[in-house]
Amino acid sequence: PRTEMEVPEIVAASDPEEVEFYRGVQKKRMKANMKFIGNLFLRQMLTAKTVGNIVLGLLEVEDAEQSPAEHILECTCELLMAIGLAIEAIPAGKQVVGQVVGCLMDLKQRKDKRGKAVYCKRLQFTVQDIIEARANNWQKKSFKETAKTKEEIRQEHQREIQAQAAGGRPTNGDLRPGGLRPGGGHGGRP
Repeated sequence: PRTEMEVPEIVAASDPEEVEFYRGVQKKRMKANMKFIGNLFLRQMLTAKTVGNIVLGLLEVEDAEQSPAEHILECTCELLMAIGLAIEAIPAGKQVVGQVVGCLMDLKQRKDKRGKAVYCKRLQFTVQDIIEARANNWQKKSFKETAKTKEEIRQEHQREIQAQAAGGRPTNGDLRPGGLRPGGGHGGRP
C-alpha cells in the first residue's frame, strides 16, 4: 500500500487507538520485509535490477500531488542504508541509487499547501543521514551512549577543529560501514 487509505484495516477502524495499532502492525511488517529483501540481495539471491524496481516502486505514487506514507519512506531509507555500499558497487545499482537519492531529496523538501513540511523532522533527518552516508562511502554515524568528561569534550572539539582545518569532514560520532555483503565483500552480480 502506497498510502494509509489503501489499507483496509485502517480504513475500517473507527477508534483512534485501533487505527494506531494497525499502523504499527503495518510498519513492523514492512520493516521486516525490507530487512528480508536487503538480506536476499546481500546474499546475491536478488539482482540489483530487482531491488532497484522494489525501491523505486516504494516511492512511486499515482498522483504527483501525493507523497508516500511516512512508514514507506522510512522503510526505503532502511533498505537503502542496509544495501547501499553493495548496490553502488554494481553499475546498474549506482544508477538506481542516484535516482532514489534524488527522489528522497525531493520528498524531504516537499511542502503541503499551507507551506508546512510533509514529513516530520525525524524522517527529514533520516533522509539527510542517507545522503551523508552515500557521500561518505556509506559510512554511517554511530553515536556512543556514554557520558563524557569536560576534558574529553574539549579534546574532541580540538580534533574536529584540526580535521576541518585540514579539509576533513567533522563527525559527531564514529563511522561504520553500512551495506556490506556477508564476509565483508561488496561486489556482486548485476
